[in-house]
Amino acid sequence: MCIGLDWELAERLKCEDAEKKECLELVLVIIGLAVKARREGLLSIEDDTLNLTNSNLRQGIELVVDGTDPECVRNILQIKIIAGNLRGKELLSSLIILEGVLMIQDGTNPRLLKETLFAFFPVHLIQSIDLSEYFEDITYD
Repeated sequence: MCIGLDWELAERLKCEDAEKKECLELVLVIIGLAVKARREGLLSIEDDTLNLTNSNLRQGIELVVDGTDPECVRNILQIKIIAGNLRGKELLSSLIILEGVLMIQDGTNPRLLKETLFAFFPVHLIQSIDLSEYFEDITYD
């Protein structure tokens, strides 16, 4: 993980549980993209970008599908975070996107991606959603 964790970042990441649940939905979208990319290749998720409502996620996936160097993808997404002086939900979602996009590009196993992105959330939030509808048919080959 590229994030240097410190108390200032922890303060800037603070947001309400309802906002965190919205970000958790974003994680589920990223996991779905990761599973498809792992099964069918990165180009298979190109059409999925048309349905992505988060512009940062859409841009990150488009960069990956276009074959952009991982370091360039990282730099672009990090600059957007820094330039935006983000806090709360916006910062949380941007960090999730940064890590998720880079892990998809790297071909990380979706199980590891899921565990990494879920680490952004308290356990009680993860346990409060029904994950079976998202993962019942998913294999992580």
